[in-house]
Amino acid sequence: MPSVAVWALAPLLMLSPAVAQTGTTPDAVPAETPVDLTFLSSPTGSSVWMGGKKLGHTPLKTKLPAGSATLIFRPAVAGYAPQSKSFVWRAGETHRIVVELPMTYGEIRLATARSWTSITFDAQRLAIQPGKWTRVQAGRHRVIAVDGRYAATMAVRIPENGRAQFDLAWRKFRPETDQFFLVRASRSAIGSAAYSNLNPPRKVAVDGYWIQRNEVRVRDYRGCVNAGRCRAPAKAENCNWNVPGRDEHPINCVSASQAIEYAAWFSAKDEFTYRLPTNVEWEHVATAGGSRAYPWGNSTASGRCNICDQSCPWKWRDPSVNDGWSTTAPAASFMACAGPEGVLDLIGNVAEWCSTIHTERYDLRGGSWSSPKTLYDPVLPNMKDREFQDATTGFRLAATAIKIGDPESTP
Repeated sequence: MPSVAVWALAPLLMLSPAVAQTGTTPDAVPAETPVDLTFLSSPTGSSVWMGGKKLGHTPLKTKLPAGSATLIFRPAVAGYAPQSKSFVWRAGETHRIVVELPMTYGEIRLATARSWTSITFDAQRLAIQPGKWTRVQAGRHRVIAVDGRYAATMAVRIPENGRAQFDLAWRKFRPETDQFFLVRASRSAIGSAAYSNLNPPRKVAVDGYWIQRNEVRVRDYRGCVNAGRCRAPAKAENCNWNVPGRDEHPINCVSASQAIEYAAWFSAKDEFTYRLPTNVEWEHVATAGGSRAYPWGNSTASGRCNICDQSCPWKWRDPSVNDGWSTTAPAASFMACAGPEGVLDLIGNVAEWCSTIHTERYDLRGGSWSSPKTLYDPVLPNMKDREFQDATTGFRLAATAIKIGDPESTP
């Protein structure tokens, strides 16, 4: 049987004088029998050279004549130094040679307007102090610094045995998590055969996004009006605008264009980009990707949400339910109306504008305090003109999730 040897940065193994003189192994294997060699390296992909000739890149399997040789392993990436090793192998042997190339180092200093709670180099946590020179591996790296809602990301190159300084540019990468819920990217079952003309059943990929936990309230919207960036809502029966005691109620009597104005104002105010949710995003969170009929499960909305109960003036009211509110209710009044994600009032209270347009009309989802039961179905589109507004129309905000590379914050 041929012998098997494993080499891992081993010192030079010298042949015995008998072997060196006769060219045969103790097992009398002919000298011309080739040696089976496997070359591995860290980092992988290093080129292997012998006598000025490149044999290939690791991982590499090859056959060579018995004898001795000096091999040079050259890294394919920066941050490592070449390694030269001499080896002796005997005819008929099998060798697995593993070489770990030595790292090379430089220094980095990060100038920053704020500190950070965590910082990673290539997704690995690293102890670096702002403004201090720190020894790190040379080469190219991806730096991600995080401080609360702010993140700074950049690609850096550290010269071997040199120094490099970089200025971190910070920006917000997420909303306040007590106000918004992060919906991670996934696949979703959307639509229904019952509404195949506007919302046919299909499977879609949904990118990560943030969804506001509550509908936008009267006091929230007032800030935009006072700033001169939003038009005042309509004044009509059951509208909440300027009604005493209604500051915590959802803003209603607003059109899709007014909702878009508010999103633009709030984006500038919070230094983060907000928008209306698409109808796919809204439906995805309301049905848990199509796995349930409603946010909380498959039971009906009666008794759970602010719907058209016995105090509702319409013939489709549900006389068996008294939810305590004849029109809208303050935000977060119906905790049982939420799903496990904690997004409230997707069903009832006010119908919510989505950004999706179909034949120049915007989608309203979720029904309201005065809607018939059919409109509570989360998959049912309800298309209205951009300027339509009444006591049933409101909205909540969404935002596209920003991928910064930190496993704790990336959707």
